[in-house]
Amino acid sequence: MNPKRADEVRFINVAGSRVRIATRLYTVQQPPILLINGIGARLELWRPFSLELPDRALLMFDLPGISGFPAHDLPLGMPGLARWLIELMDSVGVEQVDLLGYSWGGLLAQQLARDAPQRIRALILASTNFGIGTEPPLGILPLPNLLPNDRGDDPWKLLSAVLGGPPGERNPIGAIMNALNPLTTPIEGNQRQLYALTGWTSLPWLHKLQLPTLVIAGDDDPYVPKSAVERLARSLPRARLELVAGAGHLLPINRPGPMAYLVDDFLRQFDA
Repeated sequence: MNPKRADEVRFINVAGSRVRIATRLYTVQQPPILLINGIGARLELWRPFSLELPDRALLMFDLPGISGFPAHDLPLGMPGLARWLIELMDSVGVEQVDLLGYSWGGLLAQQLARDAPQRIRALILASTNFGIGTEPPLGILPLPNLLPNDRGDDPWKLLSAVLGGPPGERNPIGAIMNALNPLTTPIEGNQRQLYALTGWTSLPWLHKLQLPTLVIAGDDDPYVPKSAVERLARSLPRARLELVAGAGHLLPINRPGPMAYLVDDFLRQFDA
């Protein structure tokens, strides 16, 4: 199966904001995986993971304010961002998606699953939680622990991704320089994403989500406690929980192979 165009990167207009997207849409009838990023990260964070899924249609994007272009509207809460995602899907002519939210993106994925379940075939939540009630909160940068370690995460890589630098490299100086570049800075996007977190939780309505759901997490994630991941999975009526042994928070970068295997295995049950 050959793609029409592999990971084509271009700019589109969504609700007045200039948005950078990357698409891999196949000729067969297969919903693309819509990939929602974490705090401050650009679509490049998905590159290692996307290479492990060569036969899946993908739709990746930068949230408003992340690519260095100012967002057109005021900062949005999670419901507003869910409506924005629907406009994004409509702009590229995609009616239904398999929705994958990573870290902060997992919260937005839950909101979209609540507000527009008819637009989602299956839901995947990776390295994420349910908002208020989880410690530590996802919005905190990994500043207290910046020394490389031999566990599942490399904190330098996480800091680099948050600052908009190369997500797969231990290059914090380059990331900081990139964050200070007015042409590429994700600072506005960071602030908008943190604003959306304010007062948000999915706990009161998770039990109402009837979408088939895969919950993935590293069993050594220092930012999302294992207890929170287990509670998230228990709260979802049709959830399957998978823990990646020895993995930390950066699953798409540090464990792209195992993560892609779990995602592909989960989605195969829905393929025609």
